[in-house]
Amino acid sequence: MIILCCLLGVVCLAYYGVCVRYAGFRVSYLWIWLAGGIVLEAAAGILSLLSWLEISVPGVLWAVLGSAAAGAALLLTVLLLRLKSGMRERPLPQLDVLIVLGARVKGTRPTRALAQRIARAEEYLRENPETRAILSGGQGPDEEISEARAMCQSLEQGGIAPERLILEDRSTTTQENLLFSRKWISPEDRVGIVTSDFHLARSLGIARKLGYPQVWGLPAPLRSVLLPHYLLRESFALLKDWISGSL
Repeated sequence: MIILCCLLGVVCLAYYGVCVRYAGFRVSYLWIWLAGGIVLEAAAGILSLLSWLEISVPGVLWAVLGSAAAGAALLLTVLLLRLKSGMRERPLPQLDVLIVLGARVKGTRPTRALAQRIARAEEYLRENPETRAILSGGQGPDEEISEARAMCQSLEQGGIAPERLILEDRSTTTQENLLFSRKWISPEDRVGIVTSDFHLARSLGIARKLGYPQVWGLPAPLRSVLLPHYLLRESFALLKDWISGSL
């Protein structure tokens, strides 16, 4: 157990360091890996000290800790499988409208996650020239333009006609993205949601909860060292939304 805690702690701390070097400190909740690494290393140290002092840990305590760890692992597995189902989504051709969910903008430039969403939307819009797109995302405090505007500029540069693009630039959360976009959608419209693959399962669940009758997902694959972090973070968000009734 001491060796396992120590090794897992090293993995968490190393991954935190890699992510900080790759993306800086602005990635939300990245501190979870640092905190987890510190807790695991502290646990390894405490267990080593108890062993050196020849103090045995009560069997009941080991049973409780083991049960809690097994329960957490099972819950995380269920959540990850739910996320995986969204990552396998495939849209119908000739959808009436796409909703492209925003992600952070660096100044006026899309981040990698947003650029991949834009690329996925552009690909579909080229293949389906009758489909419109709602570009949904507001402007954060460190962004020079709204996420919707950044998406619009990129798609227009890619040759998508501006009359096919609708800007929704007030939303700051996934729920707001989908809630505010409904004003441009009629009940008979077939809707596609474009977002990062790990984010799609929750987005579809929220859309259906909000009353979207016909909705499909267009996953934008995220190829990044941050994917394990995003999967963990999205698992927590999925659990929170289930508990709060948003899904």
